[in-house]
Amino acid sequence: MIMKFDDIKPYVRYAKILHMSGEYSTKNLRAYDNRMLYFFTQGAELTVDGAVFRPNRGELFIWTPDSVYSLSAVSAEGFA
Repeated sequence: MIMKFDDIKPYVRYAKILHMSGEYSTKNLRAYDNRMLYFFTQGAELTVDGAVFRPNRGELFIWTPDSVYSLSAVSAEGFA
């Protein structure tokens, strides 16, 4: 099945480019809505419902409500 972004008709509540420092770290947050995170750089570790990812530049992650996630910098330069 092929789905186009236009077919989703998303409601975007908040959108911003975040530049996270090398000290940035969160643990066990719970998503109360759908989350979408695009990585402009490397240098992060994302855990969603126990699955661990080291995102590369240009990767997009989407997860559903009630997911537990953590996001941390793994390089001194941080990530965006």
